[in-house]
Formats: sequence, C-alpha cells, structure tokens
Amino acid sequence: MISPTPTYLTEKQVSKLFEISVFTLQKHRQKRIGFPWYKIGRSIRYRLDECLAFLQNAKAGA
Repeated sequence: MISPTPTYLTEKQVSKLFEISVFTLQKHRQKRIGFPWYKIGRSIRYRLDECLAFLQNAKAGA
C-alpha cells in the first residue's frame, strides 16, 4: 500500500493556520520545543500531520 505524500508547510503557513507568531515558532525551534520541524536546504518546513498530532498530544488534561 502506498502512503499519501505528507503535506509540508512553511513557518508562515503554520503561523497563520495555528495562530502562532513566526517569532514564537523561531524561539521554539531554538529551545527545541513545540512543533516538530525539518530543515530542507535553507528552508524550515513542518509536516501538517505531525503538527496536528503534537497538538493532540499536548491537550490540557490529557
């Protein structure tokens, strides 16, 4: 079975989608907290499915 190609987002797209500032995303990367991310060349990318899973696991009271 072939798995679907994951959707990669830029930090601007993640910022807009999850209402988190780009600055906060950058600080989280420096501190190695927050959404999982990938460095592809000089670009930072986030996988949508991993961001959603991160939020699901980070729910308060879970």
